[in-house]
Amino acid sequence: MRQKSVQSKSQPRVPRESHGINVNSCSNTTCQNFNIPASNIRSDPNYRISGTKRNGSSLLCKKCNSYMTIKSNQAIYEEVERARYLTERAQVIRQDGAACHSLSFPNFDKKVSTFPDQYQRFGKTSKGHQRYRCRECRTTFTSDSEKRRSHPDSKSHLNTTLFRLIVNDMSINRMMEITELSAPTIYRKIDMFYERCYISKRDKKTAAQRLGLARGAVEIRKILYT
Repeated sequence: MRQKSVQSKSQPRVPRESHGINVNSCSNTTCQNFNIPASNIRSDPNYRISGTKRNGSSLLCKKCNSYMTIKSNQAIYEEVERARYLTERAQVIRQDGAACHSLSFPNFDKKVSTFPDQYQRFGKTSKGHQRYRCRECRTTFTSDSEKRRSHPDSKSHLNTTLFRLIVNDMSINRMMEITELSAPTIYRKIDMFYERCYISKRDKKTAAQRLGLARGAVEIRKILYT
């Protein structure tokens, strides 16, 4: 049998835009090409590619003769998402009071129950809840604090009902009437739903699908006002 020849697709001269991100443009604010992205056509009137992909390619602006390193827009998008994920993760950890929530230290997200040697007991609250201090960053937090649980997870028995009302586009007034919750409490719970579904989707990709959350907290709030 004759074998079909398979030609590999050549990579573009300049990385394509990714999720609205395109950093491959002139960074000289006084240049006419400032913020004008490079084109993948060889006859690009604004830029010329210098160097090789192996050793690193650069853009040469034809207007101001400035060099800019060519960067992957997809990689930048992924790094933004990673930073966003870590920020949301830190918020959830801080609410739970189960581990260090300092992003810049190695004990981040290391639970006390799993890594007890990384923490020291640091007294108790007036209600008898154990406080801990991270041995790396000296951050303190309270385990099983009722204060943490009350914001935003108070009246957790209403979470399922409220979540169903949200995804079914129920108005804020109707939610308040059904659940007997105040508007600020509902908004705090919306943020909690988003944070935890976002974390679950990144970690396991199951919880968000099961709950049917396909919108962020901002979009949900838009529904509430319409």
